[in-house]
Amino acid sequence: MKQFIQTALIVVTCASVSQGHADAGAAAGAVVPLRSATRQSEAILRGRTIRYTVTAQESPISITPGTSRPDATMFSVSYLRQSANPAARPVMFVFNGGPGSSASGLHDAFAPKKVVSRNPDMAVRSVGTYVDNNGSPLDATDLVFIDPPGTGYGREFTAGAVRHFSSVRDDARVMADFMARWLEQHGRRGSPKLIAAESYGGVRLGLVAAELGRRTRPILFDGYLLISPSTLAVEDDEKARGFIANAVGALPSLAAAAAYYHKGAYSTLPADELQRKAIAFAQGRYRAALERKERLSPVDRARVADDVSAFTGVPSAQISRSSLVVPIDAFVKLLLAERAERIGLGDSRAHALLALTRKAPPPYDDPSTSRWTMNFSWDDAIDGYFRNAVGYPVTSTYVRYSGAVYDTWRWDALPAEQHIAPILMAQINRDRSSALLALGYYDLIIPYGLPLHDYRAAAGQSQRLTVRLFAAGHAVFNDATAQRAAGEALRNLIGQSIANHNARSAARRGL
Repeated sequence: MKQFIQTALIVVTCASVSQGHADAGAAAGAVVPLRSATRQSEAILRGRTIRYTVTAQESPISITPGTSRPDATMFSVSYLRQSANPAARPVMFVFNGGPGSSASGLHDAFAPKKVVSRNPDMAVRSVGTYVDNNGSPLDATDLVFIDPPGTGYGREFTAGAVRHFSSVRDDARVMADFMARWLEQHGRRGSPKLIAAESYGGVRLGLVAAELGRRTRPILFDGYLLISPSTLAVEDDEKARGFIANAVGALPSLAAAAAYYHKGAYSTLPADELQRKAIAFAQGRYRAALERKERLSPVDRARVADDVSAFTGVPSAQISRSSLVVPIDAFVKLLLAERAERIGLGDSRAHALLALTRKAPPPYDDPSTSRWTMNFSWDDAIDGYFRNAVGYPVTSTYVRYSGAVYDTWRWDALPAEQHIAPILMAQINRDRSSALLALGYYDLIIPYGLPLHDYRAAAGQSQRLTVRLFAAGHAVFNDATAQRAAGEALRNLIGQSIANHNARSAARRGL
């Protein structure tokens, strides 16, 4: 699973790998001022000119709470719409996953500006430029993007400080502290509040919500956006789930990929019909067959192999030899073997010649990463944006992914904290909040069947969870084909969150 998670961080970027920014002067004991910049700007969103204030800043974090000198900083950027009533206006906190990923992927999806190539010809090396992002929800909610310690423009003043925060529990605590502090500093504790997270961010989101909900002055969220989320706070979730659950959860995504390339027996079915058929088979006959795999007769074994082949396009004989399971790492190379191509993990619709992908080191051998999908440096584009459009004092390259954070991550979640879906759904039902689970058919990093199963099981009969599947890969809201429909689903969530907030406020007043 390690490579899958690393690939998730770079589905839309060619991620710079760093250990974070060390500040030599601060390490020697010098007082280093925190960096910040604020600008007024505007963007045309959904046909309307939206004026906003953008603030990029460092926030201090300390290993020992209450100490005056920070050990490190976290970087964040907020977009607040002007001429709006802050008390009534929602605010959405946004972060990605990893562990070790900055918020840059979702910043490109939700911020009022996004990066595009000046030359769309992939055969020509170009540069990135920022343009108005019509997919931004800034007209409906304020936005705060948070980079965890060791990423973005965050700095380390005390040697080893970032490593201290690089664990399931400490990461959740420091992220919760940031949100609580931001709300206090901006007078927004009374505003409708949402959290949006992707991939491992789904784990972080659940733990942050639980942490803030049990504090002396609890902070309750009105809405949650879960994008292709991880649901287990463990290092090896494949082992934790088990062989059968992984195979069952992956099959619908394998079927979607096969159908996209006109493979298998069901490639002519509409996507939603194929999804229902694949899930019914996976959760029914397929699961039952795997549970009694060693006791299947040769005839029954052949029948199951034929069924799996019909969905995945992989030959029955090969499926039978591999214990009736099609491993994802083999599937990406098998599906287009006759074309000598492999498909992507982050988006199975991406493909490239296998001989070429083998020349790239993992995870850049995945044709859905930016080495194959971008013709410009996003590092240069990000640094240029913050330097020129925001006025931030950029002195080093923005860290979009920290390999050091990932490699030293401590999976220290308590047993009761490891299964995120039931934890979060219990909080949602208790607080009368709402959640949107946004999944991509073509995601092979976290096949949509896994979080779909976990959240449906945890939700039970609750009406507070909305599930939407889109023609997208792992990064649902970055997908041009899905962005409009996904954006409307998000706006519905924002509306529900405002209603939840108002209902809770009225109940407190005894109305």
